[in-house]
Amino acid sequence: MGLPTVGQAFLTIALLMTPAGLRSQATPRDATEISPKFRANLAKLLDAIGGRDLILQVLDMQINAIKPSLAANPNLTAEFNEEFMKEFRQRFLTSGETEIATENIYANYFTPAEVGQLIAATPGKETPLGQKLDDVRPRLTQDATQALRKIGLQIASETGKTISQQYPELLRNAAAPGEPVKVRQEWVLKNLVKRVEPEYPTALAKMARIQGRVELAVTFGVELAVTFGKDGSVRETKLVRGDPMLADASRQAVAQWKVTPLLQNGEPVDVSAVVILTFPPVPQ
Repeated sequence: MGLPTVGQAFLTIALLMTPAGLRSQATPRDATEISPKFRANLAKLLDAIGGRDLILQVLDMQINAIKPSLAANPNLTAEFNEEFMKEFRQRFLTSGETEIATENIYANYFTPAEVGQLIAATPGKETPLGQKLDDVRPRLTQDATQALRKIGLQIASETGKTISQQYPELLRNAAAPGEPVKVRQEWVLKNLVKRVEPEYPTALAKMARIQGRVELAVTFGVELAVTFGKDGSVRETKLVRGDPMLADASRQAVAQWKVTPLLQNGEPVDVSAVVILTFPPVPQ
């Protein structure tokens, strides 16, 4: 049996984030049935009876459910999980869907007139509305939690796909055993700590007015004396394609580059990339 895939990791998260006891509650009211004025008052109701606090509580519950699943997947590094959690939290809190879903649940339990009374003042427990609030609060909380969990599941799935695409170098299975991790040129440029630009190699090249792009397959070594002595220096360069008259100059320049080491689970790893260098037109 192979290692669990990233997709399987988020399928596991889906099951963890949707407990059996929360899968058969009331369906939220259709948002199209809620007038703009009623919607505005429902938003105020979130603050009046603790709806925003509930959103934060559900977020914490989902994060606690996600973490063990991510940590147990051997394809995901600690650095990937950290990026995922930051992005998930940000999306959950800023999407706007969580507030709307909670408001829709509230609209199932209270009329517009009742919502107006609730945001005007907290009703006494001896009043009919106060008694109703106490009676429905457990079901209200459970239904809102279910709706928020469903949204969280969707956000988690989308976040996992996004982080996998944006940071493929953070996936442990990004390289075969013993092979450098393949990264994009964007990663190289972002993490450069030393960059040397290539120069036209000879007067002959200038006279020939050679210009164009040279692609180099570059392997960075991150040598440290403690383990393998890796320090982010270029270990090897290989010409992929480009004008032979510019190849040596390109390789000599790139050989002096240095990057901040890529860490996977706190350990530096070798990385490889295809780097494109562009030679500008030679002045006349």
